[in-house]
Amino acid sequence: MISSNSISATTEQISVKQCYIMADYFEAQAAQFRRLAQDKNRRRIDREEAEKLEFIERKKMLIAGQKAFELVKSGINKNAACAEIATQTGIKLIWVEAHFELAKRNQAEQFRADRTAKIIKLSKSGKTARKIAKLTNCSKSLVLLTIRQKKGL
Repeated sequence: MISSNSISATTEQISVKQCYIMADYFEAQAAQFRRLAQDKNRRRIDREEAEKLEFIERKKMLIAGQKAFELVKSGINKNAACAEIATQTGIKLIWVEAHFELAKRNQAEQFRADRTAKIIKLSKSGKTARKIAKLTNCSKSLVLLTIRQKKGL
């Protein structure tokens, strides 16, 4: 470890010219470290901006898939709906189709979750499996299976 006294003694032995040379060297090193820090900061900002843009693009694709799904629900052919949304949004057709399928799966999962909740609620209220099947428009065996799975049997 170097003490401040030894630095003082060492600096007393250095000539004025050597002091300027060392000062120039350390200034050059400091400038290099500043440039390095600026570059790292610039890359960090660029990466954050790219992540924001990527998030926005993913969100646009999800919305495009949902819009195409809504068009299909209203009676338009899937291919025509996806092509129309792709044209409107400028998103590639293949991405609209993929997100259409995702929206379709999400809709089916939500439907199943809602149906399961309704079956369980009706079961807890004392309705028979046959009556629940009629009310939920599904088979008696599906009602019984759902009840068993929810009870953990």
